[in-house]
Amino acid sequence: MKSNINFPYLIFLSVVAALGGFLFGYDAAVISGTVSQVTSQFQLEEIQVGWFVGCALVGSIVGVLFAGKLSDKWGRKVTMLVAAIFFSVSGIGCAFTLTFDQLVFARILGGVGIGIVSVVSPLYISEVSIAQYRGRLVSLYQLAVTVGFSQSGVVLSADWMNKIMVSEVWRGMLGFSSIPSILFFIIIFFIPESPRWLVLKGRDVSAGMIFRKIYLSEAEAGEQLY
Repeated sequence: MKSNINFPYLIFLSVVAALGGFLFGYDAAVISGTVSQVTSQFQLEEIQVGWFVGCALVGSIVGVLFAGKLSDKWGRKVTMLVAAIFFSVSGIGCAFTLTFDQLVFARILGGVGIGIVSVVSPLYISEVSIAQYRGRLVSLYQLAVTVGFSQSGVVLSADWMNKIMVSEVWRGMLGFSSIPSILFFIIIFFIPESPRWLVLKGRDVSAGMIFRKIYLSEAEAGEQLY
């Protein structure tokens, strides 16, 4: 059975989807290093500081609420693309924002992306995985979240960030997320739609082609379909 499974392809699909977890972890952790600078630059009061830190949670609630419906209607792949767009716009917006309100809006957009990937990325991994390894492959998403947390620490302590951004290092910290976000957006085009979503939509021919790439067996692919 194991020899009939295309493990490199399966791992590739899982890692691509797990990149959403990296963006989740980075965005959630990097905010701690920007509070003092943002507070000083925009002369924030305590309630505004709290809103700056917590506004992304509002966006994530919205993302979670709509992620299931969007992924059922548009597919897992397209919904991850939408999340990548939210992440990218958020990162770029945070880097070039002129006012505190614009900064909060950009953060909320990032939160929407967080909410979407927290639902859709693990779902996609579970739907392309084979039963024996589904738990381990889905755990790649949580691993990516942890790596995102740790990467934020690297960015926070980077001397080059201070040299480039000088007095507005917080822009670089928040804006850095746009780089992996754009990469996430691009690389999603190289993965197929979830075959199980395609089956749900009655697109058995397309689903069968994907199953054959994963299982390398006509018989096993047929089993997954029927």
